Amino acid sequence: MKKFLAGVTIGLILATTLTVFADSAATIDVIFDRVKLIVNGDETNTPTMLYDGRTYIQLRGAAEAFGALLDWDGETNTAALTAKTLAASVDIVNPTRNTTIRLMVSGAGYEGKPYEAIVFYKTTNSAYNGIVGEPCAIRVGSVTPDWRVQVVVTLESGEQTVTSFIPK
Repeated sequence: MKKFLAGVTIGLILATTLTVFADSAATIDVIFDRVKLIVNGDETNTPTMLYDGRTYIQLRGAAEAFGALLDWDGETNTAALTAKTLAASVDIVNPTRNTTIRLMVSGAGYEGKPYEAIVFYKTTNSAYNGIVGEPCAIRVGSVTPDWRVQVVVTLESGEQTVTSFIPK
């Protein structure tokens, strides 16, 4: 009789446990790869999932499609998505004639890459070479005050950014 009661007790415990687990599980219907993902006119091979009228994509695939950086911190379970934004700036926005200014080109994911900077002024231009993350010295020659000078920075990959300044 004791064995029977022990068996019934263990059976009830297991049945209760299985019921609890059964209540916490759910089944969903999804459709894989029905939706094409096109970014900036180019179709990607990022897998998609359609669920409840919404499209879900892998974060890494989305980051790659947008040219962004994705870092994963396993200790904190944190995904950090950073846009790769190329930017250029000068240290003096209103330099005087015959001075040297510093052009700074920056951007996450571009550090250390070479670029060419072309400085356009009226009908003339000058070319400078630099490295993203390092200052590049640009000589402001005999320019007419208040005429905009434009600097177009181009990476080897063809990506560009523009900055300008107005000499005094």
